[in-house]
Amino acid sequence: YIAANEAYDGISLNVSYTGRAVRFGEKLFLFYQYVYKNINLKYVKFIVKMDDDVVLCPKKLFEYLKAANMSLTVYAGWLHTFREPQFKYYKVGMLKRADEFFVILGVRLIERIATKIYCNDTNRALCDSKSQLFDTNYGGTSLGVWLSDMKDLQIIPLNEIVPSRGYIHD
Repeated sequence: YIAANEAYDGISLNVSYTGRAVRFGEKLFLFYQYVYKNINLKYVKFIVKMDDDVVLCPKKLFEYLKAANMSLTVYAGWLHTFREPQFKYYKVGMLKRADEFFVILGVRLIERIATKIYCNDTNRALCDSKSQLFDTNYGGTSLGVWLSDMKDLQIIPLNEIVPSRGYIHD
């Protein structure tokens, strides 16, 4: 139940699974599908997914992102296992990925994810064999897996402006 005065504060994703660390990938997939299918969002170029306890400075973030000249295949966030000298060899996957507390995706990536089929199986090989999206139980690792085969990602590390505790600062 959503109170009438809060009807526009959130959306219901009608997930199949509930609980802590249970199919967070499904929730992320359904969120991206909602964005992709929502006619009111058809001109959106980038989607930010962030936890409810993330505090940011929009001015600092937008200045940084404007200078980054983001493409519609951008994948930006605080990157795990990121090291500057090896960055050009960075292969996105389950371990090398943006942390789920704050992730920016370009609309082309949203489209690619939202038009696939979410896999309800817990066997990754079976999901992969059916070209379906495998869920690791966490949003960030699931997203890393989903993006791992995409060759045109514009990866933008936000490690310098997004500390790992989730605060974007001046």
